[in-house]
Amino acid sequence: MTSKPNREVRQIRDLKDMLVQSTELYPENEAFYIKSGNGTYKGIKYREFKREVDSLGTALVNLGLKDKCVAVIGENRYEWCLTYLAVANGVGIIVPLDRELPGEEI
Repeated sequence: MTSKPNREVRQIRDLKDMLVQSTELYPENEAFYIKSGNGTYKGIKYREFKREVDSLGTALVNLGLKDKCVAVIGENRYEWCLTYLAVANGVGIIVPLDRELPGEEI
């Protein structure tokens, strides 16, 4: 059995650092693909995703949500991830909720 050489693994402190590093390393690579109404897919590049995360975070702070708990609920989609990272990267505390929960349990 031959052993493979170890790959260097980058050190990541938190989600914000992961996004910053990924954007620096892969700014023109697609981070997401979003399916449009007509069935085609649109790529969202890392640099665009980071810009949207930062913009949403700023908007949430301007709405007075700095250091607040923010719940997110919904399908597994781009907007959910965008919201999650915007809050987790410096706005406040993100509280992901299970979209299958009945209304009285939310």
